[in-house]
Amino acid sequence: MNILRFILAVVAAWVIITLGGAVWHEVIFADWYNEWVAGIERTQMPIGYFLITHAMRALAFVYVYFMLYSGGNPYIKGLKFGFLMGILTGVTVTSYYGDFLITSPTWVLLEFTFNIVRAILVGISTAVIIGERKPAPTTNSSSLFKTQQILNIYNASLSHSKPYSFGPLLSREKEEKNLFKGLTITT
Repeated sequence: MNILRFILAVVAAWVIITLGGAVWHEVIFADWYNEWVAGIERTQMPIGYFLITHAMRALAFVYVYFMLYSGGNPYIKGLKFGFLMGILTGVTVTSYYGDFLITSPTWVLLEFTFNIVRAILVGISTAVIIGERKPAPTTNSSSLFKTQQILNIYNASLSHSKPYSFGPLLSREKEEKNLFKGLTITT
């Protein structure tokens, strides 16, 4: 893992999440927001809380991306991952609005959409910063060795067999069964 790229991706995600939330709630929809969330018993935004939780969200977002995605076009991977994470965060954020007496369907739909858009931006920035990665090589040498043995048996049976004869394959059936024991295939 390139730790510098990982840290840069977390910082970029944090900036997008934090600034996106501030612009959304305090600039674009400030009037609507204040009207629709009037039932919440807070008089000012808990900025410290948001800075910390947004950092946790950015770290989790980048870590999950890093663990799940490798190879392919970073823009496409980031777009797909961001969209999926946006749906997840949108559902999570809007699901508790009833507890706060936010009952405007319009606001819930706008907030849900905002979470998808913001997550797509975070997904693309994360994918571009992390870059195209090759899948990690497998470290299970026993599995690789057994796989090579199976391929050797198969190739040998093809080269020694007569047309329409399954003799060599059947005679090696016991040996192949033993080779498959404990075999794990990683993709």
